[in-house]
Amino acid sequence: MFCRRFSAAILLSVLFASLLAGLAFAQERVTLHFFYGSTCPHCQKAEIFLEKLKAKYPSLEIKSYEVFENAENARRLEKFLKEAGQDAAELRVPAIFVGQKLIIGYQDDEITGREIEQAIVDSPSPKTFKLPLIGEFDPRQISLPVLAVVIGLMDGFNPCAMWVLLLLISL
Repeated sequence: MFCRRFSAAILLSVLFASLLAGLAFAQERVTLHFFYGSTCPHCQKAEIFLEKLKAKYPSLEIKSYEVFENAENARRLEKFLKEAGQDAAELRVPAIFVGQKLIIGYQDDEITGREIEQAIVDSPSPKTFKLPLIGEFDPRQISLPVLAVVIGLMDGFNPCAMWVLLLLISL
């Protein structure tokens, strides 16, 4: 009898660990903000390179903003530059934001392209979760006791946790 329970506990542990491993290795999305001008030759080169990167990194999301003819996008670039601590008085393109990293200008694939790719690889993954009834949730924005209560409430409605508790009590 003890052997069956022990085997069941081991099986459940392995199953649970394999599910967690799959979640740990899930690919995180990286967002790249690309500000360009419609008549800028460097921007056109950068755009071609970014398309190659999109093929190489499927989790890469590229948001493009044309700033020469679109005043709203120019204001968006100013806002991004201010947040990065740069002087927003002189708008220069192409401007590429990967996380908190800013890359202005584009020389070629070997120099600027390598810098962009390194920024993508080094980009910290967002730590937000989408929870039912709560929506987007960033655990870094709240205190540890509140986080413990939220996770406890979520786990309290988990029927699987009740079966695990029942199994542990019956041992």
